[in-house]
Amino acid sequence: EIRCLAAGYALLTVVRVGIADWSLVILQDLRGFSVESAKNCLISLELGGFIGGMMTGSVSDFLFNGQRSPVMYWCCLFMLPCVATIIWASMEVSMAPLYLSATYGFLGLVSFGPHMLVGLVARELYPNAPSTAGSYCKFIGQIGGTLAGYPLSIVASSGLGWSAVGIVMSTCTVLAAILFGQVTQPKAKIS
Repeated sequence: EIRCLAAGYALLTVVRVGIADWSLVILQDLRGFSVESAKNCLISLELGGFIGGMMTGSVSDFLFNGQRSPVMYWCCLFMLPCVATIIWASMEVSMAPLYLSATYGFLGLVSFGPHMLVGLVARELYPNAPSTAGSYCKFIGQIGGTLAGYPLSIVASSGLGWSAVGIVMSTCTVLAAILFGQVTQPKAKIS
């Protein structure tokens, strides 16, 4: 189960870091957004992430009785329309900066939560070696962050361009959801 958790985290990180790293290129260079509008989108991503990180912990505790993986699963599925919208914005589709900013905010809301929960799930799965389990997942997740850089630039410069990046990111999101759905953990003690 720790392998599913770590692999799902790596895929989630490809999407989260890929969006954060490549958004300025997409918004400024391809869409012609002003620096201010592009910055607002990235600020929305981070603000959404702050709220999502806090919210997913409470949702998993009180709505899912301490089960974290269903929350991670649903968050990944909710990421799909956001990823599609952001990649769609890289094409010749007209979108208002405010709409894209809201999309980035919602993406932050649903993508940072699983990021926070991964370490907690790893520690709950392996209570005798919690730091090792958490470190293992974070290590594998960093591989996903690395893949969001140069390898995604190769995909973007392929014949399909940013639509190919959208396909890769959407696939990563679906696979992360599937992998998180495979993780079962002991019931958390919630007082």
